[in-house]
Amino acid sequence: MFALGHPDYDGRRHLSSEVLEMRYDKNPISLIYSYMIIKGTFSFPTTIEKTVKYPSIPIYLDETTTVYPTSGECVLTGAEYVLARNQGCEIEVSSCVEIPFLDRE
Repeated sequence: MFALGHPDYDGRRHLSSEVLEMRYDKNPISLIYSYMIIKGTFSFPTTIEKTVKYPSIPIYLDETTTVYPTSGECVLTGAEYVLARNQGCEIEVSSCVEIPFLDRE
């Protein structure tokens, strides 16, 4: 939480999935240092060689029940996106909004 900055609402922008993939490949840390909302579908690997034992994307069934499926629809932050991709998750992004931080001291 110490790394959170003040949002620059005037600097907000919509990103395409291609830009998001490029940023993930070059510098995944840049996805964490902004406010990012990613909507899409996801699928964790389910083959014998690469099964993810603990998928990281939660789905809320009601106020008290949370499950972690291997596929479904999601709304993620930048940090959740980076973690899921590091687990081998395939994410098809339908929309993405980024709000950068204002300059921090």
